[in-house]
Amino acid sequence: MYGHWHDLQQHSVTHHDGAKSAWSIGCLKDMSPEANGWLNYRDVNWSHAFAIVDFFEKGLFTVHIIQIINGKTCLWGEIIKG
Repeated sequence: MYGHWHDLQQHSVTHHDGAKSAWSIGCLKDMSPEANGWLNYRDVNWSHAFAIVDFFEKGLFTVHIIQIINGKTCLWGEIIKG
């Protein structure tokens, strides 16, 4: 899990000892052009999101990416406004 790229991505590859996956889980940063002077105030294609990870026995897990759109998301059937 990483948020460095500020975007939503998931990629998997197969290794001799099993599948390996990586998730880019977005960011929670202000993405308005005014807040990104270090990018010459340009628009970005990043996504607001966070992840919920469920852990199971033997190292198994599931990843749920929760995207936030215009300050709102839906989690477990409830609308959440930020």
